[in-house]
Amino acid sequence: MFGLPVLCSDIPVFREITNGLASFFDPYRPDDLARLVEDVIANPTSHAARAEALQQFCLNRYSVEAMSRNTAELLGLTPAPAMPRIAAGAN
Repeated sequence: MFGLPVLCSDIPVFREITNGLASFFDPYRPDDLARLVEDVIANPTSHAARAEALQQFCLNRYSVEAMSRNTAELLGLTPAPAMPRIAAGAN
C-alpha cells in the first residue's frame, strides 16, 4: 500500500477491503494473474491513479484513528482525543 498497484484474488473480502480499487484476478486461473502482472508492467501509468486512490482509501479507513473511533462507537464509548502526528524524521 505504498502507492503501487495491488493485485488481489477476486474474492468478496478483497473487493470490500480495497473498495474495488485493486486489480483483481481469478484465483483459479494462473494465466489471469500472469496477464494482469504483464499489464501492470507494460502500462504502469494506467494503474497509477487507482493505486493512489487505494492508498488514500486505506489510510482514511484503516488508520489507527479511524479504527479507534469505529471500535469506540461499536462499544458505545467516547473515543480518546486524537494523538498529534509526529513528522517523519522528527525526534
